[in-house]
Amino acid sequence: MTLPHGTRLGPYEILAPIDAGGMGSVYLGRDVRLMRDVAVKILPLGLMQDDRAVERFLREARAAAALSHPNIVAIHDVGDSVVSLAGPIGPRDVRIRYLVEEYVDGGSLRQVLKGNWRPDLPTVAGWAVGILRALAAAHDKGLVHRDLKPENVLVDSQGNAKIADFGLVRWIYPQTAAPSPRDEKRNGPATLTNTGFVVGTLGYMSPEQVKGEPVDGRSDLFGFGILLFELVTGTSPFARSSTDAAFDAVLNLVPSPLQALVPNVPERLTRVVSWCLEKEPEKRPASARALLPHLERLQAELAGSARASSTGLPRIVAGPDAPRGVPPMLWLATAGAILIAFGGGVAAGRARPEPPPSPGSAAAWTALPLSMSAPPAMEVALLPGGRRALLGSGELVDAEAGRVRRRALGGTVEGPVVGRSGSAVIGTTEAGVVEVPLPAGTPARTLVANGFEPSLSPDESLLAFVRRDDSSSELWVARRDGGSPRRIARADAAFWAWPVFTADGASLLFYDVERTGPRAGTGVLFSVRLAEGTPLPFGPDVRLEPGGRPAVLEGGDVLVRTSGVRDALLLEKEGREAVPLPFGAGLSLLVASPGGETIAARPEGGPLVLWRRSPGPT
Repeated sequence: MTLPHGTRLGPYEILAPIDAGGMGSVYLGRDVRLMRDVAVKILPLGLMQDDRAVERFLREARAAAALSHPNIVAIHDVGDSVVSLAGPIGPRDVRIRYLVEEYVDGGSLRQVLKGNWRPDLPTVAGWAVGILRALAAAHDKGLVHRDLKPENVLVDSQGNAKIADFGLVRWIYPQTAAPSPRDEKRNGPATLTNTGFVVGTLGYMSPEQVKGEPVDGRSDLFGFGILLFELVTGTSPFARSSTDAAFDAVLNLVPSPLQALVPNVPERLTRVVSWCLEKEPEKRPASARALLPHLERLQAELAGSARASSTGLPRIVAGPDAPRGVPPMLWLATAGAILIAFGGGVAAGRARPEPPPSPGSAAAWTALPLSMSAPPAMEVALLPGGRRALLGSGELVDAEAGRVRRRALGGTVEGPVVGRSGSAVIGTTEAGVVEVPLPAGTPARTLVANGFEPSLSPDESLLAFVRRDDSSSELWVARRDGGSPRRIARADAAFWAWPVFTADGASLLFYDVERTGPRAGTGVLFSVRLAEGTPLPFGPDVRLEPGGRPAVLEGGDVLVRTSGVRDALLLEKEGREAVPLPFGAGLSLLVASPGGETIAARPEGGPLVLWRRSPGPT
């Protein structure tokens, strides 16, 4: 069925067809009352008598109309109208149900992928941030899109991405879809999309959709990962010619990392896509909102890089013989790029050595994801060498194997820290600063009463801690056994936290935390020399996350977390330079082993990862 130009559906005049899909056709229309262009979506005539299809169509209006977000196509109206249409034996009256949406004066991402122009990485990152913000807003209201694909993301004339077609969303009730008011009143939530009924688009469904299992927002994140993969490489990782092959790919195929397929793709983007495409929902980001800081940080990094802003992505041509998991023809393009780069390197001079990777590059670090079962909020301390970790619950674990080896403390210790000798754990209990010798077996003893957040000097001869109340904060230093305590610095109306020794043991670093105002809960790093007692700002004027002690690395560099985005920032030992590290954003944990050779980081909703500085070229 095609509606001719000038057809009236209530106050809306049909102007021209735009697109057609499984759930209806879309027309450019005009609201004759407000004189504005709109998009009019019409349910196929063949489904007009299908109560289930009609309810699903109306559900789209209810669900999407509840969302008001700049990255979601707005719903203006829903209605039905009887129109006279030409038929084989003359005109006939047809009842049409329609949905009126915001008209987006651009095309879909599918049209972008089919065109000759390919977006650069900053453009892709900008779209990704907009899409993720829209998903976060929808998930906050309990709505899951369930059919995220290039056709359902529009880009307006200003370059803003907007998610359309929430026709497959469902309320997150157990095994139910969005209920109609009638169903809620009569029977409770209506079951329109039960477990065991597969809904979605071939090549864009999550494993749980393929298996007909209940879904939540993490299913949309799987679709988001597919969408990003396709925008960067030009093809869906699970696109196949048959249903069985597509389902098998979604369930069993692990796509190659983006960096192995396309040159110049940032490590952060590669990790985000691989994270979203985890087969098990529990291994994906916990939510769109938890993933958002990673994409916002990527967008900021690309926007600040002239090189990235001028780097386009290669056009990819489909072919039947490309290896599985690799975009067709891309393996040839990548091989050619390697040969060209090799030839260019020879021409430039084989004797010139490569510079060591910068600390902020992915090449400078080696990651080891762990399978530790520690809750996300639990404190962790690494032992010397970084191969064993102490949990705040009192358990000593083999960090690389993820196995609990023995009960170490017999009780919870807040802010645990271990010195370079690995001989004891220092932490805080209700009794104050306590020491528990390692291995377990010797009772804990109190070193200092009324002390918080202790740390040890590099040679373990001194103990630092903070004392504070509602009116003031004080920094203290004592002997390793708690004897001869002396106050180093004091400030009224201040909240000081997490003092640590610098690498030379001559100064303390600590956070000065805002108590009130718009910056409440954020901190600025200060240093104070033990011999002078005058706190001075350390490092750039960056708001930091004071939810754990700064990590002092070998050589004196300091590792902190930024506020808001909560990614890792490496401050060189004098505090003059700051380098972002590729550990991800939204970090809920960032600690270093006593010698600083190993770093443990946990992105919010993700696994604990050990990072070690990679050796430089020889």
